[in-house]
Amino acid sequence: MTGVVVVVSGTAVNDRSSSHHNFKRVSSSAQQHAKELFRMSPTNGTNGSSPMSSLSCESDDMINDTITIEEDVLNLTQKIQSLQEQVNYLSEGQISNEDKYTRVKQENANLLTKIHTLEEQLRDIEIQSDDRHNEEERRYKDVMARHDREKSQECDQYLNKIYGLQQELVDAKDESRKYQNIVERLQSVKSDLEDQLNDRTIEVDGLRLEVNKLREVVRKQEDEDNVNCRVIEALNQELLDMKAPKLFESKQRTMSSSDDIDLLYNSEMDRQLKELKDENIALREANEELSALLLNNRLEEGRNLLKEGEVVSSLASELGTFNSDQLRTALKEQQEVNVKLRAYIDGILLNIVENYPQLLEVKNK
Repeated sequence: MTGVVVVVSGTAVNDRSSSHHNFKRVSSSAQQHAKELFRMSPTNGTNGSSPMSSLSCESDDMINDTITIEEDVLNLTQKIQSLQEQVNYLSEGQISNEDKYTRVKQENANLLTKIHTLEEQLRDIEIQSDDRHNEEERRYKDVMARHDREKSQECDQYLNKIYGLQQELVDAKDESRKYQNIVERLQSVKSDLEDQLNDRTIEVDGLRLEVNKLREVVRKQEDEDNVNCRVIEALNQELLDMKAPKLFESKQRTMSSSDDIDLLYNSEMDRQLKELKDENIALREANEELSALLLNNRLEEGRNLLKEGEVVSSLASELGTFNSDQLRTALKEQQEVNVKLRAYIDGILLNIVENYPQLLEVKNK
């Protein structure tokens, strides 16, 4: 913009100087033309030859010169008028150019002031732009550095996660093989326990049948004992009834014979009673032996259940690395075993309390 103003100012100065130079050139040419006309005028003639010839010649010349002069004067007048018009035009143009020059100079000064102001503003803007650019560049560098750090940290974290997952996968495969072996062992143990349980169930059912049979035999024997006791009591009562009427009549006569009969009858009854008592004692002993055998079998079954619990508890250390579902399954199985064991022990104690409380008394002693 500065260059444009300078060009305008230079153009105005050049127009002014060229118009002034043209005015001087026109004035000098007019003066030179006037001097030539003055030298050519008749008053300046100096030729003094013969009067007549010269007069005629001079008259012709004068006529010609007069015509020429008039033409020249007309031409000169026209030229002078033209020059005057040109001078007036140039004067007006000079005045207009001076006004334009003044106005352009003032505008140029104003524009220079605006240019300086704009240049200062431009410098301030450039400084602010440089500062802003430097600040943005610094922020961009900080953001990129932070982004690189975060990216590096994320890469490290992902690498650590991948390594941890690979290690967990290896451990999971090892645990899977271990759990497979444990499951196979548990299935084998379960199969053995089921077989043992079936065997024990069959034995218990057989023992229960035998116990029921023995109880029926004992009940029948007790019924027979009761019947025999009632028969003996009835016979004794009949004997007493038979002896009472004849006691005084044949006391002396039948003393020896009745005593012998009584002795024989009493000895026979004592023998039968002893046999019944011995048989009853034998049946009771057999019943007690069978009950003890049944109790022993139940205790043995309880020990087996305890051993089963010990097997499960021994496997607890191996199940320490199970996940939550597998641990819940193992815990549920252990709880079922404990419930069975408690129910069995409670059944044994209840049976002992109901049928054989003397065993508890012996243990207390």
